[in-house]
This record gives sequence, C-alpha cells and structure tokens, in this order.
Amino acid sequence: MRSRLAFVDLLRAACVLYIVGFWHLLNYTSALPGYANPLSTRATVIVLGLFVFISGHLLGQQKLNPDRAGLSRFFTRRITRIYPLYLGALGLFWGAGLVDKLTAVKAALLVSMLYGPPPQTLWFITMLLVFYCSAPALILAAGQSARFAPLGASLMLILATAVSLSPAADERIVIYFPAFVLGIHCAAPSRKRPRGALLSALALLAVALSFMDTHSAEKSLFSIPLASLCPLWVFSLLEREAGRVPRSPVIETLSYASFAMYLIHRPLFSTLKSLYFPESGAGQLSYLVLACLPAIFLCAWLVQKGYDTLLAFLRNRREVAAGVR
Repeated sequence: MRSRLAFVDLLRAACVLYIVGFWHLLNYTSALPGYANPLSTRATVIVLGLFVFISGHLLGQQKLNPDRAGLSRFFTRRITRIYPLYLGALGLFWGAGLVDKLTAVKAALLVSMLYGPPPQTLWFITMLLVFYCSAPALILAAGQSARFAPLGASLMLILATAVSLSPAADERIVIYFPAFVLGIHCAAPSRKRPRGALLSALALLAVALSFMDTHSAEKSLFSIPLASLCPLWVFSLLEREAGRVPRSPVIETLSYASFAMYLIHRPLFSTLKSLYFPESGAGQLSYLVLACLPAIFLCAWLVQKGYDTLLAFLRNRREVAAGVR
C-alpha cells in the first residue's frame, strides 16, 4: 500500500507541476514564446488525461454498496471534499475578473461543459464533477466486462450526443471521459490490460492519430485516444516500478496540495504579477518560478489543510452530538 501511495503521489505531483509550473506559468511571461507548440500541446492533453485516469482509478478502488445509503455516502463524501473548494475558487476567479458572473453561475450548477462557455482552467474540475455522477454505476459494473463495456460505451454515446446537439458545448468532456472509464476499469481486481508491447504500440498510434486534425489537439476529437491510451501507458509503465518508488515527504506534500493548487493558481499568479513584475524576460521567469510558484504551493497547502481541519472538526461535532442523543 505504501508503494502504491508513493507511486500515485509521484504521478499527481508531476502532473500538477507540469500544469501549474510550466503550461500555465508561461502564460504570464513572454520569455519563452514558443512553449505552446504541437508537441507540448499534446503532452498537456496526456497530462490532463492522466489526471482524469488517476481520479477514476482512485474512485474505482473504493468499496461501494449499491443501496441507497451507500450511494448517499459516496456522493456526500465527493461533494464535501471537492465542491465547496470549487465554489470558493469560482469566487476567486470572479473576483479577479477571470470569469464573468454568468459563466461562474453555469459552472457552479455544473452545466457549463454542455452549455458554455466553461470557466478558464476550472473547466477541468467542472468536467470531473460531471464524471463523478456516472462513477457509481461504473464502479458497480467494473470487473464484469459484459456489463462494464456496454455501460461505458453508452455513457460515452450520451455525452457525445449531448455535445453534438448543443452549439455551446465543450468537446473536451467527450475527449477525457474514456480516460475516466479506463481508470475505473483498471482499479478492478479482475482488470485486463494490453501487454506492454501492445500498449506501447497503441500509445504511438494514438499520438500519430492526433496529428490527423489540423486544429488544436486540445479540442480535437482525434485526441480521444491520446487522452486515454497514453495515460494508460504511462500509468501501467510506472505501476510496474511502484515497489521501487520511495516515500518522499516533499512529493507527498505536493500531491496533498495538488487539488487546491490547481484551483487557486490562476488568481494568485494574476495577483502576484500585479504587485511586482520584472521588465526582463529572464527576470520575469525567475520571479514566476522562484517566488510565485512556491507562494502558490504554500497557499494551496494552507487552504487544503485548513479545509481538512474544518471537515474533521465538523465531523467530530456530529459524532459527539450523535453520542449525546
């Protein structure tokens, strides 16, 4: 279990550092104008797909009772852990002028991926919350190919139909859903995966397929295999070495803060840039990496720790109240 936790922590930490410390950080400086290119764009799709895959995989490891109480506990736990922080981040985005009020309201109601536009950056969390709605059915069907495959295909078809019928829909919800389904499938004890050589060939084919569309890979339906098969390849490759991954307090802390870090980094980058920003490209890059990024990490850790402490306090109060009664 420890090696498994260290392995997943490493993946999450690497993903959040890529997104926050490279892909989004370079939005705030002109020091590296060519950073957004066909290769880095596809790498971003893979990293986001890996985030989705890991989310599905962690959910798929949970034991879920198919009765009303079990489903209630599942959704209560997910909503409590994610939704309040997500709403707080939406408030920060609105306050910083990164989204307008209507976009924030749509995102809060979880309809902005199908009736957009979704909020910048937070579209990813909006999408994950929509995916979580289908998680119980997928978890209960996992391990039974006769049920799981048709269910996953049916849900994919429903999403694709909804996107095709709505001119304001965001196709990324279709691009990343298969990664979520694969994550849940691979968490099942009876899971079956392609062998290493075959999986490597499929990953290469997925990369090649993504170049068949002249539009950006971030929103091309040709990127569906890229966003699912490549994360599966990365996860499977590193999973085989999970026992060799040592526990690291730094990696564990970064992984712990990764969700809050993703939520709040945009408003914090904007705020820190408005307070001070060097004129030279090298100075800008140094300031963003050496000052802003650590500050964002610290704030994210404090937010996550404070929120977890609050949840623990409220849970203890409920338990005490229940004992008194």
